[in-house]
Amino acid sequence: MTNPVTSFTARIPGTEFETSRDQAPRVYRIRKSMAAVHFDLAAKGQIVFLPEGAELCVVGSSSVAGCFEVLCEERLYNIFKADLLGVWSAPIKRSRIKPIAAFPGAGASV
Repeated sequence: MTNPVTSFTARIPGTEFETSRDQAPRVYRIRKSMAAVHFDLAAKGQIVFLPEGAELCVVGSSSVAGCFEVLCEERLYNIFKADLLGVWSAPIKRSRIKPIAAFPGAGASV
């Protein structure tokens, strides 16, 4: 009997962000194309180049030494910490969305 093999990087995207309790996930915009590794379901790694201007959300530490696991366009990638934290990327500060107050008299009439 054989057991199914799962990727050692398998996790549900967006569930394990590397943040403090009061901080939003860390997001970076890269200013040049950067190499990253994407693992498929068979745990085979493929080197891909993320495009200039891509937004990368840090999910956590990677199982690949010296790398972060990042989310880009709903796919997980592994990128070197030195690349992501270097001069060719910039942190993006996300503002919290404020609810819009209803105008007086708006809504259904009774």
